[in-house]
Amino acid sequence: MNTVEYILIATAGGFVVILVIILIVVGIVKRGQQRYDPVPEKGNVFIYQKDNSESIKEDTIMMNARFYLRSTMYSLQDRIPRFGSRVDKIYFSILNNSPQANINGNKRAQLDNERIMSMVTVSKSWPIPLYTEIGRSTLKTIVKSLEVHPFISVPLVVDFIPDKYSAVSIRPFYPKGSLRDFIHQSRPKMAYNDKYATHFSLSEKLISKFGRQILEALIFLKMNNFPYYHLNCANILVDDQSCLISDYENAFLGLKPRISGLLMPFAEKMDLEVLSFGAVLFEMACGYELESAESLDSAIPSHCNPEVRKVLESIFKPWYGVPPTLDDLTKMDFFSSHKFKNLPFSSLTYTSKEREMIDAASKLNQSFLGSKKRSQCKG
Repeated sequence: MNTVEYILIATAGGFVVILVIILIVVGIVKRGQQRYDPVPEKGNVFIYQKDNSESIKEDTIMMNARFYLRSTMYSLQDRIPRFGSRVDKIYFSILNNSPQANINGNKRAQLDNERIMSMVTVSKSWPIPLYTEIGRSTLKTIVKSLEVHPFISVPLVVDFIPDKYSAVSIRPFYPKGSLRDFIHQSRPKMAYNDKYATHFSLSEKLISKFGRQILEALIFLKMNNFPYYHLNCANILVDDQSCLISDYENAFLGLKPRISGLLMPFAEKMDLEVLSFGAVLFEMACGYELESAESLDSAIPSHCNPEVRKVLESIFKPWYGVPPTLDDLTKMDFFSSHKFKNLPFSSLTYTSKEREMIDAASKLNQSFLGSKKRSQCKG
């Protein structure tokens, strides 16, 4: 074999080595990139499978809560069993132990200092990188930015525990509870499945006022591209004579909406925020939860307020085939008379990293509802 042949072989071998190195580098880069590919629905995580199917023991739950609170101003009182409808979201009663909070030291002050903490596991398959310091900080900033709106409940603390893959939120305890508690006249800390047996409905005046407050909050979220498909009466808190929407952070955690069964058939037909608002309006007026839009085909219950009936028909049975938008609803006579102070009229300003997380969460939620609808049609 002559010298030229040796040179050709060596050159070819060098090219092969370089090609292998390039393929390895490309593979590593692709693995490092964020993917938003859905996998089958399982449990309470709507798109991404959970890694731990076994239930966590009670002592481990309490230990995790105490360990997290150790570095905060709060202390654990007790766990609140079956506080909400989501089986893997765990709630605790905690106390604010800051010097300012305990300055009076009386029982009333203790009640004012009570907080509700929730912990929920996030799937390790969830692509939004909350486990990183940047992702954790970005989530906190996004959620806290909503403090400018008077009808949105912003957590006192929102956090993510990387080694536990758990999201944490701490909110004030509202003695009147959720809007669902308010409608059914039930005590907030009763077990969720036991406290809604009796049916009541709200007055026309309250429905009109609460409805407009909820609409204003929804419009603001939509203006800022926040995905919010978790609206239901259990996720609306009642503070004095105001309604505050909550649990919008669920969209950033990959949690399946409670009313996803109501939303999915209409994912490609109408504004889902309008549909979820219609379900809330129905419950305020009729006294029980709307199970599906199809259940309205027979008739809206006779005891439903006539003015509310008109709004419900415009949403679920539009006369001209086009459901109203959120803005359209605020202009209807039933809601238009209410005027509120301190409402923000401009959109929020976010960094590119924050906007990227909001947009990713929005696309993931919309993709889930839309893909489920398409799969149902194919079936």
